[in-house]
Parts: sequence; structure tokens; C-alpha cells
Amino acid sequence: MPSAQVFKQGPETAHYTTSNGAPVSEPYASQRLGPLGPLLLQDFHLIDRERIPERVVHAKGAGAHGYFEVTEDLSDLTDNGLLGTKGKKAKATVRFSTVGGESGSADTARDPRGFAIKIRTEEGNLDWVFNNTPVFFIRDPAKFPHFIHTQKRDPQTHLKDPDMFWDYLGQNPESIHQIMILFSDRGTPDGYHQMHGYSGHTFKWFKKDGSFVYTQVHLRVDGGFKTLNAEQATKLAGENPEYGIESLFNAIESGNYPTWNVFVQTMTPSQAEQFRYNILDLTKVWPHGEFPLRPVGKLVLNENPTNYFAEIEQSAFSPSHLTPYIEASADPVLQSRLFSYPDTHRHRLGTNYQQLPVNAPIVPVSNFQRDGPSTFVSQGSRPNYQSSIVPLKYVGPAGTLEGGVRDYEREAKHETFVGAAFRDLSYVTELDFEQPRALWSKVWNDQQREAYVQNVAGHFKGVKSPEVRARQLSVWAAVDQSLSDRIAKAVGAPTVKPLQVKSASEAVKFRANLGVYTTSKVAYRELVDAGFEQVRIFERDTSPGAGITPTRHSETPVEAAIPNADPKIAAFEPSLPLEGSPLPFEVVHGSQRRCHDCGTVEAAQKASWSLEVAYLECAGACYARRMVFLPSRDSVANPASDARPLHPLSVSVLRGKQP
Repeated sequence: MPSAQVFKQGPETAHYTTSNGAPVSEPYASQRLGPLGPLLLQDFHLIDRERIPERVVHAKGAGAHGYFEVTEDLSDLTDNGLLGTKGKKAKATVRFSTVGGESGSADTARDPRGFAIKIRTEEGNLDWVFNNTPVFFIRDPAKFPHFIHTQKRDPQTHLKDPDMFWDYLGQNPESIHQIMILFSDRGTPDGYHQMHGYSGHTFKWFKKDGSFVYTQVHLRVDGGFKTLNAEQATKLAGENPEYGIESLFNAIESGNYPTWNVFVQTMTPSQAEQFRYNILDLTKVWPHGEFPLRPVGKLVLNENPTNYFAEIEQSAFSPSHLTPYIEASADPVLQSRLFSYPDTHRHRLGTNYQQLPVNAPIVPVSNFQRDGPSTFVSQGSRPNYQSSIVPLKYVGPAGTLEGGVRDYEREAKHETFVGAAFRDLSYVTELDFEQPRALWSKVWNDQQREAYVQNVAGHFKGVKSPEVRARQLSVWAAVDQSLSDRIAKAVGAPTVKPLQVKSASEAVKFRANLGVYTTSKVAYRELVDAGFEQVRIFERDTSPGAGITPTRHSETPVEAAIPNADPKIAAFEPSLPLEGSPLPFEVVHGSQRRCHDCGTVEAAQKASWSLEVAYLECAGACYARRMVFLPSRDSVANPASDARPLHPLSVSVLRGKQP
């Protein structure tokens, strides 16, 4: 039946057109050669393309718009224009999602949930790309593709495979903390709008003077974290796979706006160095008793999207989208996300995805990035290079890298990274089981413990490989033997002994990155002779979690003290580039020098000294190499000798080898 006979048309009715705007009288009709002839290819309105690739992870999602408001005074923590101003409000877009399933998968699947927030500030877009769990499965970023593959489908059967799922987790026991949370009822939240959100990663909030604190952000939903039990989640997955999308939309439509209170945990650099756990470890939490939640503000969702695809599916978030005085930490998983998120957006949405209305900042963008596919705004006639004819203003935030390098002396005391490249891979220690054990034995009640066992058994019973079963049971046994035994009984498997792991004292601790670590006794005298006046001897404290602590201190050559120290664990602090160095220069940013007399950087014009680079293996648990700069013997004897250029591969004057 022709459309004109079916639909009422009035003066306000929009006209049907092709994609180029030409009017067409009938959307259902086709151009043919007579009533029985072939279609005409010129009828191009039939073959429009309208699909883009779905996200590889977080494909199934829901979202809405609202606002973020700072309700507390945080000016002592940061000079960020939004977070540092009480009462400041900014528009926000939020996208929730499951992780492993495809776009058509069930909202109630047992899976972590993504909780991505785009806050449109006067200093650019601030993206908080969070999850609904405070930890994650990995702390080594190279494991992520392997992990995601095991959460997807078997390459032969194209089925979800419990053996793949548990084989990976058993091989990587640091995942146990997330597994404890995922297979509790928190793994099946009652809708996206009734769950908490967590940064998981550690960030840094700065002040203009260069001081900073490490932070983790928490969002706590009003009314508490609501969950479904396994039976409810399974039932809804079959009856209403879009339960999460529907319940979020209906809540906002009815005026029952979802609201979260936002909190921050803070940790000073000195606290970070003393903390029992590595603050860059995504599998650990910061205990609230030591680092309490401090109120920040609130997030409110009060507007449903007008068009889901344009406003939610095309929304693109990245943890690299930060605003002044907020920086990423050295968390390796976070560092990998800083690159991978924008890269996948460019693949999925195109080079100019940040020009899409939902992603565009509310402030003008002025830079030299131009053109590319689907350019909406190309910054007019302004030159696409740094022009003196039509110049831009170059004024970055004071005290930041964008506004000028921060004071080197202050920064060098904690976060100056020097060293050679090496392959890094974490290992599992007793510390990895402390927080999961606390969940099982102290936080959960009997009902929650039984629910966990049954939730695990429902999935774990599908594992066919005895080896995979035994390995994962040994991981649970390392948490608590009774936990492992109960799961083994529930799935009809033999009980196993706990997984054997390294001691807590061997865990990698977060500590200051300056210092020289060596195992060579000859190097002790070399260091003193070369101008290192302050020497500290370290010995290992074998008590759980103690790591390496100073036991004596000397400001003179220490040959006499060497026999009493563990030669594998010795640390030296140079008198340069620390403040008050007796030498006429200081090392600046690793490969430059600043003259104390004239202030010249790079090639000092007065009192030049030759330097050589020494690579020393760390004798602690991190396996890193530290790079230090030593005045060469020639230049110590003859300060007037010509300065030689520094090179990162200079032969070590201490070990006689290159990295």
C-alpha cells in the first residue's frame, strides 16, 4: 500500500529525501525496467551504508546526559579549574557497558561494567574512563589482548569456552582479587544506574607550585549498590536482554534521576613510598582506614539521548583526555590505555571523531591538526603551522609541563625516571592474596560466601581440563583452603594444595626513582672517588612487606662497613644533582646540565665537567636498571677539560657493560 494512503501528512511533516536531500515520493518503491524487469542501479537511495564497527570490548552499552558538580573545597589538592573550584558545574555524558559481550549480548551477564564519563569543562574535556570494580584482572598491559581473547569466543567452535576462561585466570593468579568481586553478586548489578564506579588507576592532582598527591576516584550511587542474584540475572538475560538499557532510560524518563556522590582518596609521595602495596598495581585497593574517602561532588543523569547512535554509540572516551593539573601516573596499564583508546576511536569513528557533537569540547580548538576524513571544522583560514603572521597565544597552565617545566630539584626527589629499557613482567607474591583473603574471611558474611561458591561453581563446572581445574583451585587455596575445598566439592573435583608463590618481601614496592643500586664492591670506592659523598648501606628486612629499609648511614668511604652489608642490596645517593652539590653543575632532565654560576643549560659555558653514564642493576625486587651520571676521572683531576657530549649508551664506568 502506498505510504500516502497510510500516514497522515500535515504542514509540519518532514519531507522524505535521499541522503543528498532530493525529495522522493515513496520510500518502499524501487526503480525497475517495467513491472518485471531488473532494478536500476541509479536508484542509489536503496544502498546507503549505515553501520560502523562495534567496540571490541565494551560493545553493549547504555548512556545518558547530565551534569557534574563540585560541592566541596578541594583547592588544597589541585588547581584544576573544575575540581579546584567549589560550586563549579559542568555538563556530562555517561556511557555504561558490559565488557566481554557483543552488542546484542545480555545486560545482566556476569561481567565487569564500564562507567565512562565525559565532563565538558572550560579547560577542555575531562574523561573519566572507569569501571564498576575498584580493581582489574591484570597489572601487565601486554596481557590484555590475551585476557580479552579468552573472554570472547573459541576460534574453532565460536562458542564461549569455560576452559579458555579459567585457563588464562589460573595462569595469571594476580587476577584473583577481581575474580572474588566478579563472582560475588556485585558481578551482576541491578541495572547500570544502581552501581558504583571506580577509577581503579592512580592519577596525580597538581598544584601550581608543582606539588601533587596521588589520587583514586570513587563514585557511590545514591541508594547503595543494588545487585541481582545468579538466578535473577539468568532469567532476565533470557526474558529481557536489554534490562540495563531499559531501566536506565525509564528511571530518567520518570524523573527518578540517577545520582552518584563522588569521592577521592589521596596519598602523598612519601606515603606512596611507605605503602605496603605498589600504588601502580591495578589489582590492589587503597584501604579506606588508611586513606579515607574525601567528598568531591556529585554526578546527576537527568537527560536521555535524543538519538542513541549519535549521542551514545559515537561517544568516545579516553583516559588521556585530561585537563590542567590532572596527570596520569606511571601505572603501566593506564599508560597503555592512553594510546590505545584514541587509536581504536580513530579506527571505529574516523580521524576526526573529536569533532562529532557528542565528543567536541565546549571551548574552541586551536592547533595545527587539520583535514582528514569527515572534517566538520577545519579552523577556518588560520595557518596550519606556527605562524608569525597570524600567531596564536601560547600560555599553558603555570607549574605544569604545558606551561613550562616544573622545578627540577623538587620533582627529582620523587618522580624522575632514569634508566635503560628492559622487559618488565610482574610476578605473584603473598601480597596478591591478602586483600582477596580479607574479602572472604572478614568482609563477607556466611550468606555471601555461599553465594560466591555457588556462582563460581555454576561456571567452573563447565571446565573439562583437569589441569585447568587443579591450577585454579590452587589459586583459591592460596586465598583460603576452605574456599578452594568448597568449590572443589561443588564441582566434584579433587581438593588441591595452595599455589606456591614468592614471599611478600619480594614484592615490587613503589619508591623514589633516584639512587644508585649496585652489586659491585669495587663500585663502592669508584662512587666515592668520583664525587659521591653521601653513601647509605641498606640491608633486607625479611619481615612480611617490609622490603628494603636503611639500617645505617655513613658520609665517608664505607669499605669497613661493606662486609656487614648484604652486597646484593646496597644503595647510594649521589651528592649531585641534589641541592648543595659541591660540584659546579647539576644534572637537569637526564641529558642536560645547568651551570650553578651562569645558569646555562645544555653545554655549560663556565666550569664545564665531563660526565659519563653508569648503568647499575637494581639489587631490589624491581629488576630495573638505574642510570646515573658520574664525573669522569679525567674531569675530576682536570676541571678545565673540555666537556664531552652525553650519550645514553655510554659505556658504564662501573660495570664495564652497556644495557
